[in-house]
Amino acid sequence: MTRPQTLLTQLLLALTLAAALVGGTRAAAPWYQVELFVFSQNHQSLAAEFWDHNAIPTHRNNALYLPQAGVTVNDGSAYPILPAKRKLAISKSLMKRNGYKPLFHRAWKQPIYRKGKARPIRITGGNRLNDTRYELEGDISVDIARYLHLHTNLFYTLRVGNGWKSPYSPQQSADSAIPHAPEEPTAITENPDIEAQPSLAPLKDPSLLSVKMEQGRRMRGSETHYLDHPMFGLFIRLTRIAPPALGSTEEPPSSNLKATAEKTQTTNNTAQLYATQSAIQ
Repeated sequence: MTRPQTLLTQLLLALTLAAALVGGTRAAAPWYQVELFVFSQNHQSLAAEFWDHNAIPTHRNNALYLPQAGVTVNDGSAYPILPAKRKLAISKSLMKRNGYKPLFHRAWKQPIYRKGKARPIRITGGNRLNDTRYELEGDISVDIARYLHLHTNLFYTLRVGNGWKSPYSPQQSADSAIPHAPEEPTAITENPDIEAQPSLAPLKDPSLLSVKMEQGRRMRGSETHYLDHPMFGLFIRLTRIAPPALGSTEEPPSSNLKATAEKTQTTNNTAQLYATQSAIQ
């Protein structure tokens, strides 16, 4: 074999190996379309549970921003938005009639990595309440093992007005969720005033109250999943898709992108919305 032929053979082998490595990487990181719909519930639970006035919305430091609609995979900047390919059938008129308000509804596609490599996606939605706060803030992440696993770190913020106080202490809120047997008469203690002592020092009364949804859920692809909270809820659906064409990025993009806060309209009933979605599928 002549030297030019040897060099050509080595080059072809190198290209074949590179293609195999690319193919192996793609197989290790399956791609999914993610669709997320977050909505606030009516505020009846505001007077039924203890809410911590000191909760402040946060997000994980390595969270990625979603781009504006129209960004494609080839831009390499962030996961692309898919406004025309949403699969969740949301009845906005049904929402409005039942006192539910949409805060966020977007679909995008992304690779799903194993735990430890997955990057959270920053979520911002609803109305802007002041210079730094929106109704919905936080992030979600999805990783994969045998199943898909969703992790939420979301905050819903509402105006409660100055002077508002949570009607319950943490202990009262926990007790109200557990049925009790009738209490037996108790003897008088050495300190008859002990029951009058407050369990907590007076709390700060901010005009804004933030409540947190921190949950984990094992998921299957192509199924709609619902996560509930007394003050807000979400529907999420992940659908397996083909990886992007060669030349487009599959690695998690840089997180130093500007946030795009999303404003939305109207509202919805938890049970009826879920029934409507199930019937449509």
